[in-house]
Amino acid sequence: MLLAAGAAAVLLVAGLMYWPTLRINREVAPRMQCLYNLQQIALAMRQYESVNGSFPPAYVADQQGNPLYSWRVLLLPYLGYQDLYDRFRLNESWNSPANRPVSDLTLDVFQCPAQSRRQAPTTNYLMVVGPHTIAGGGVPRRLAEIVDGLANTILVVESADSDIHWAEPSDLPFDQLDFTINHGEHRAISSHHAEGANAAFCDGSARLLKNSISPSLIRAMLTIDGAETIPPPDF
Repeated sequence: MLLAAGAAAVLLVAGLMYWPTLRINREVAPRMQCLYNLQQIALAMRQYESVNGSFPPAYVADQQGNPLYSWRVLLLPYLGYQDLYDRFRLNESWNSPANRPVSDLTLDVFQCPAQSRRQAPTTNYLMVVGPHTIAGGGVPRRLAEIVDGLANTILVVESADSDIHWAEPSDLPFDQLDFTINHGEHRAISSHHAEGANAAFCDGSARLLKNSISPSLIRAMLTIDGAETIPPPDF
């Protein structure tokens, strides 16, 4: 009886010692997978640029200028989804009857593992759209236009619990952001990661943007030609 009680005590102590590590792993693993997703997206963007001479536009529009679908549709072949891209009718809207069988699929590469609604065909990865950002609406950007430096310019950001469909031509408007990480707004640069939110950069890298980063620095990194002084990556 005493031997069994002693063994149970040892197991309890070991479990209590192991619990902090287990908790940390549960927090770190989703963040690292999220970083991996963003790096895959960034590399796909670079491949798209190599083939087409520019980064993808935020959306593709019809002849009347009406947005049809997002840049995420254009990336499908570069993310290993050539079959889905071939099924997608590029002259129709993302939510047309013909495109719904594809656009209603949930794609893991567009979702952070920490998102609460993992079964919905939404995306946590958005571009920030504005006249001086990498996403000028329906206008594609060339490498030569990114005069602030590829490693200093944000390409895609994370947005927690986004209600934006991955194929939908919708992202974050630059003029409506307050540039504070994890500010708590529904559509913002945000995440379920304790330390900050992840982002992909134009050089193909992906890094964590810490909660402590000043909004002015985030604003500077979202523009392609602001000529701001960006400190070495310490975030």
